[in-house]
Amino acid sequence: MNVTSQCVQTQSGTSLTAELAVQAGQWVLATVTTRSATAYPDGWTLVHESAALNSSNTNQRMAMLCRKADADGTARCTVTQSSAARIYLNLIAFAGDDVAGFAYCEGSELLQNSQASSFTRPRPAAARLVWGCSAPTWLTSPRKTWACGDLTAISLPYADQARQANFIDTSEADTRTFVPDTDATAAIIFCVEILEPTVAYRERWLVRSGRTLYKPGGAALTPLADAALTGALFLEQGSKQPPDPAALAALPSPEVLYWKEGGAPPTLRLTVHGLPAPQTLTAEVDMRDAAGLAGVLAEFAGDVQITYTADGTPHGPMPLAEFAALDPAALWESIAATRKMPIRLQLAGGAVLKKLKFTYES
Repeated sequence: MNVTSQCVQTQSGTSLTAELAVQAGQWVLATVTTRSATAYPDGWTLVHESAALNSSNTNQRMAMLCRKADADGTARCTVTQSSAARIYLNLIAFAGDDVAGFAYCEGSELLQNSQASSFTRPRPAAARLVWGCSAPTWLTSPRKTWACGDLTAISLPYADQARQANFIDTSEADTRTFVPDTDATAAIIFCVEILEPTVAYRERWLVRSGRTLYKPGGAALTPLADAALTGALFLEQGSKQPPDPAALAALPSPEVLYWKEGGAPPTLRLTVHGLPAPQTLTAEVDMRDAAGLAGVLAEFAGDVQITYTADGTPHGPMPLAEFAALDPAALWESIAATRKMPIRLQLAGGAVLKKLKFTYES
């Protein structure tokens, strides 16, 4: 991720300020370690504050705060504590529009008041994390830094006794092991999730025939270079409109591929005529994000048969009207294991399919 940072400390003080240049809309995360009753600045949201850890007569805690920059300029964070002592303060500004704030990862906190050469935590399932690590003192001088595998530490320089560090974690792992340069007397560790913006409704269409992908555009289909079928490909190369049926007729065994993000469940917006007979359509209804199935609506004319597969067991072929009349609750329970339903539609000569809509419960 593209970030900028500023890390500061005071060895003995009641106040510490960090500043970082930002642009309007950027999110800034502050990590602070203090050793007495602490006051956090107005305009910053407290994401999480650890419990106090008393080690070697040092009462220490770590917190993370965040705010969104209202305008281009300088993000300023001033933290105060009641008694003069060490304060560590790291600021991290995140570039781009793919950050919508931060949330504490429940259960990630570790307060260990004993000597250790490393501290291992289970990694939460979130895709993007920021870890914070803080040690009251090092056991052996001049050990002055934290490490965590191949993650890059955001901290003071090595020579400045970097007892606090952050790590941005965007790779999959079951656990994370945080290693002080040598044994630390104790440690505070926790992480927050980097939240993603709520995605507005987006949909795209592609066509596939054999191994070739096509971008629909009016009555034409434009072949695409070989590429993996991903959400990014749909966004970059897909059409916002479904393909013209006349264009599909020119391809052998065309498949219409649909992708969506956010918004309401999709409806089939193609009108397909079953000529020459018979015509076959295949699709997979993915209901993993739904809480239930409220009903099925079919609009068609002529002889349309459907075969559906529920948890590996095919059913049909049966008339589409009969399928649409099935009990939605029973149909939902029949896919309890996978919440996915592959379907195969066969249109006899002259048959027309206008809509096949699955309405989910949320």
